[in-house]
Amino acid sequence: MLDIRSSGMPAISKAKAAIVASTDRKVLTPILQVAWQELKRVGWKERGLPARMAMGAAVTALTLSGQGAGIAALGGAIGVPLFVVFGAGGALAGVIIDEVRKK
Repeated sequence: MLDIRSSGMPAISKAKAAIVASTDRKVLTPILQVAWQELKRVGWKERGLPARMAMGAAVTALTLSGQGAGIAALGGAIGVPLFVVFGAGGALAGVIIDEVRKK
């Protein structure tokens, strides 16, 4: 990428070369591995037990719950998962806010 950037090619040619280079499996695989490790570290390993439990409950509820409740407010109707309607969404938001305030 640095070679492409410093080359004397026109901007369109640089963009095409960058896209081709970034879709190469040899280049993309290490980038995705590092991104996954950082996402796992920040999103899971650095969280406390309450945050992990809340995230696990949210993922389970979203995965297993096909039911939803329609909420119409101010002329706009949206579909909201039932676990949010019954208060689990508020608990999840509270845990996330507490975790952010700790830092």
